[in-house]
Order: sequence, then C-alpha cells, then structure tokens
Amino acid sequence: MRALLLLVALLVLSSARTYAQDDPGVRGAHETRTTRVSLDFWQPALEVKFPIDVEGPAPVVVLIHGWGMSSFDYEWIRDHLASRGYAVASFNMWNPLLLGPDTWAPEVKRAIDALEKANEDGDLAGKLDLARLGVIGHSLGGATTIKLADTDPRVKAAVALAPGADVFTHFSMKASAERTAAPLLVMTGDLDFITPTDRAILDGHEAGKGDRQLVEVKGADHWSFTRWMSLWPFGSSLDQLHETAARFFTGWFDKHLVDKTDDAGLTDGRAAEKHRSEGKVARYDVKRTNDGLPLDVRKAVKEEPSSDSVKPAVAAAKAGRPSRTKGMAAALAEERAESDRARER
Repeated sequence: MRALLLLVALLVLSSARTYAQDDPGVRGAHETRTTRVSLDFWQPALEVKFPIDVEGPAPVVVLIHGWGMSSFDYEWIRDHLASRGYAVASFNMWNPLLLGPDTWAPEVKRAIDALEKANEDGDLAGKLDLARLGVIGHSLGGATTIKLADTDPRVKAAVALAPGADVFTHFSMKASAERTAAPLLVMTGDLDFITPTDRAILDGHEAGKGDRQLVEVKGADHWSFTRWMSLWPFGSSLDQLHETAARFFTGWFDKHLVDKTDDAGLTDGRAAEKHRSEGKVARYDVKRTNDGLPLDVRKAVKEEPSSDSVKPAVAAAKAGRPSRTKGMAAALAEERAESDRARER
C-alpha cells in the first residue's frame, strides 16, 4: 500500500513539474552560462546568458534597460528567458545623457553587430541563432524596442514594457509603431502614471503586418517590470506581476521566434481574456496579421475579409458575445469600409 501511495505521489509531482515547465510564466529547466562580449572602448561589455544544454544555436533576445536604470534591474527577465532556452544579451548604455529612442537604437544595433561577430569565434561561436532575434525593453528601452522593430530588419519579434519617450521623441516612437511589420507585444500597468497605457499605439496596424497585442497588467505600475517593489501599497505582489508578464512575453517569443504552437492563446487574446477574468489583466487589445482588423471583428468573419465583407463583419461583431473592445472594433471596421469605398470611387 505504501509503495502504491509513493508511486501516486511521484506521478503527481512529475505531472506538476511537467505542467510548470510547459507554463511560460515559470522558470524553465535549462542550465545556463554567462559570458561577455566586448563593445566599443567607451562602452561596458555586452553580457550574454545562454543555455548550455540545447541542441544547436539558441534564439537570441536583446534586453534594453530603461533610462536611469541598468541591466542589473532586469536580471529577472534575463534569467527567466535564458532558463526557457533563449540566449539573452544585455548591456548598459554608456552615456545617460543620450535621450530618446532615435539615439539609443544605434547603440543597440552596434551591440547586435558585436553578437554577429562573437557568433563566429570564441565562447559563443555557433551558439547564437541570430536569424531568430527578438528585442525586449522597458520604458525608454521599450520605446527603443519599437524603434528597432521598425528600423532593423534583423529584429523578428519585439516586446515593449511600459514604453515611453520624452515629449520631443514620443511622436518618433508612435511613427515607428505605425510602420513596423515585426510582431509587437506592448505590456503596461494600470497603475502606471509615468507612461500610462496608450491604446492608440496599435492603431497603425494594417493588413500584412505582424501581430500586435496590448496587455495592461492589473496592479502594476511603471517599476513593476524591474526587480524593485511597486511603489503603490495597493498593487499586486511583485512575484505575481512578474509571472504574469513573463507568461505573455515568453509566449510571444515562443510563437514568433521559435514557431511554437500557441495552444494557450497567449498571442491572440484568449489568455488575456482568461487573465482578465482572474483579475490579473485590466485591459487588452489584439490585432492580427491576416487582415488588420481587431480580434472581435476577425472572429466574426468566416472567410478572409475584403472590402465587401467588412460591413457584415461589423454587424456580426455587434451581435456577437459581449466584449470590452467591441465598440472600438466596430468603429475601426466602419472606418476601414469607408476608406475602401472611397478608393473604389
């Protein structure tokens, strides 16, 4: 009897461990190592943490810190992604007086150039799959992430955490968000009064461009994406916030860099809706690559939408299930239909 109970206990533990490894919100099981790559003489070295127990080269994610911060403040992101099988590169901006995504983006591009050279010789030779390159950044680093997704074709997927820029470069960030064709995930906090959620950042999406998703984490402020505690006493616990954020940004990279199947719906709004019902997500928006329409309208279309099928899609969206984004979806679809009619004239 004891042997049977022990066997059942082992099976339960094994099942729980497998579930945890399948959940991108928790640490993975990969063993990792850290090495350094030299940059320009005035710039601190690039630090790369990579898995040592994977077959073949690992997909690469470049991590960009926020203004006034350092890569140390985001070690939890680096460690999490490395444990999930990614090589994560991070460095500190050499000049804190450099402001704006337009000045930070060239520095990151030079870091990517250094990774390409390091992949040819030394500790990292052959260990980096730079054809599967993603970028993740916070605050000004998030704005720089959006700029890179627009201006550097090597970037295949982007995650911007509470992206923000000063008043002079904010429009540059918004313009890049409209132009980029790389899949873009934007994560914000409902308690962030420094860079509050800007749902218009997804408005530039057009047919043929990469997927876009906006997830506003409930109980998160601007600093919740760093290693530091929230400044708000009524915010959620830091561990819970990090787990929620990690689940979405890891799922985003898993789909768009590794081409994993997204059964959990972390990239199409299904998981966001589930997390909203659980009180972990405040708001969300999704736009898909096929048609440029919001998710609610796209679900209502049986076939690939055209200028003739948009109007029925709007009616179907209005008659469908209740949704936080239905009004916006209908308005955007009507605007698109009007634009199509104007072109036909």
